[in-house]
Amino acid sequence: MKQQVTERINIFLSSRGVKKVDLAEKLGWKPAKLISQLNGQRGISLDLLCALFEIYPEINKEYIFTGKGNVTGPSDSIEESLQKEIKEMQMKLREKDAQIKVLKSLIK
Repeated sequence: MKQQVTERINIFLSSRGVKKVDLAEKLGWKPAKLISQLNGQRGISLDLLCALFEIYPEINKEYIFTGKGNVTGPSDSIEESLQKEIKEMQMKLREKDAQIKVLKSLIK
């Protein structure tokens, strides 16, 4: 799994045209430290993951950890789930609005 996470991080960085040396500078790290992690010589550290998620908030964490979804933004499955939930809530609101209308008419 470590290797897959490393590969996915490299895919993301490549898709953004980010050079490892430039990223190391942005992180305030020595290039060797970063490169050893991104080349798979060392495991990806929690510090690196946290820094990447902070610098690049568009990274799809689900993609990084599982390989599901798109490299950036929410995966399709999450987006579809949220849209379905929004529609269900809108229907419930309409029902509540109708109930309120009936109750108001009874009070008058």
